[in-house]
Amino acid sequence: MDNQYLYDFASGKTICASVQAELSAVADMQFALYSQLCELNASGVLNYVNAVGNPVKIKATTRHQTGAAIPVYGRNGDKPFGTGFENAIGAAVRDYRSAITSAKLCEWHGIIFKDDREIKKQHIGKFRENETVALLSDGEIQTERPIPPPTEIREKINELLTFCNKPNPGNTIARAAVADLALARIQPFKNGNSRVSGILADTMMTRAENLSPRFYSIAKKLYEPDAKQACFDYVWNETGDDAEAWVLLFINHLKECIAAAIR
Repeated sequence: MDNQYLYDFASGKTICASVQAELSAVADMQFALYSQLCELNASGVLNYVNAVGNPVKIKATTRHQTGAAIPVYGRNGDKPFGTGFENAIGAAVRDYRSAITSAKLCEWHGIIFKDDREIKKQHIGKFRENETVALLSDGEIQTERPIPPPTEIREKINELLTFCNKPNPGNTIARAAVADLALARIQPFKNGNSRVSGILADTMMTRAENLSPRFYSIAKKLYEPDAKQACFDYVWNETGDDAEAWVLLFINHLKECIAAAIR
C-alpha cells in the first residue's frame, strides 16, 4: 500500500467541508474540557493551542488533585502508574518537543512490552526482520495480509517521519490521523503496531497544541475493542484508500475520548 496519497491529503491547504465541520466540533469540545478543568482547579497555568490554531491560556488540574476520574499523561516527574502502554503514552507526550525518530518508535515499543510476555525479548524495541505477511484473526477465522518486506521498512518509516516532522504543513488532527494509519500499514514491529501508531498520533497532537500533560489519549481510545476492530477493518480493506473517510473515522473516536474526559 502506498501511503503517499495520505501524506498529500493531510498536507493540503484545504480540507473538505465535512472534515472541517468535524474539526470545528472537536475544537469546541477541547475548549469545553479545558474550561472545565479551569473551574476544577485554578493552579498550574499551561499554554494551549486549540485545533484551529488559536492560542489560549488554560489552567489544568493534575491526577492527584482531581482524582482518578481524569487520567493525566506525560506530567514531569510522574512515576509509572499503569500498563506499559499507558507509560509509553506518558513518555511520548512528555518528550513531544523532540523530533520523532525511528529510535523513538522503538523506545515506545520497548516501554509497552517491558514487562510483557506477549512477545519474545529479541523482538522488543526492534523492527521486524522476517515477516512478509500479517496474520489477522477475528476470533474465528485467521487471514493473511501482505505487509512491506523488512528490507523496505526503513525507507517507508523515513518517509513517514519526514511527513511527521514537517512544521505546520496541514491540519493537526488530519495529520495525526494519517500518521496513525500510515504506520499501521507499514507494520514495522512484530507486534504492538496499533499501539505505537496511536502513540504517534497522540505525540503529533501534543506537539501541535503545545500542551503536555494531556487529559485524554487517542491511542487508548483506538485500542478499545470496538474502535480497534473498526480501525483494523479500514487498515486492511484493500479498497480503503479514501483518506477523507479515514480522517472522519479518527475524528469520531477522538470526539468520544474527549467527551469521556468531560464531566
